[in-house]
Amino acid sequence: HLSIYQLIIHYQDTDLTKIKIFPNPFYPNRAGQGYLTITNVPEGSKVKIYTLSGQKVYETKAGSQGSVFWDGKNLKGQYVGSGVYLCYIEYKGKSVIEKIAIER
Repeated sequence: HLSIYQLIIHYQDTDLTKIKIFPNPFYPNRAGQGYLTITNVPEGSKVKIYTLSGQKVYETKAGSQGSVFWDGKNLKGQYVGSGVYLCYIEYKGKSVIEKIAIER
C-alpha cells in the first residue's frame, strides 16, 4: 500500500501593503456580516482600531493564521457607532493605517 502525503506550510506575508479589510463598509447588525475581517496580517502584528478623534475602540495581536476578526464592538463590549474608523497595524517597526467604514 503506497500513500502520498503532502505537507503544506503557509508562510505569512510580512508586507503590510498586502493587507485586505472586508467587508468595507461593515454593517455589524446585518445578517451574514458578523465580523470584519483583516487578512494578510503578519503573525505578531499589533492591530488597533481608533475613532477619528483618537479613542481606541479595539486592540488585538495577529495570530499564526494571518487574519484578524472584529465584531464591531468597543473595549467595553458595546457596538460602535456609524462612522469612519482608523485601523493601525504595526509589525517590526513598520506600520500602516487603513480606513474602515461602519454603518449601523
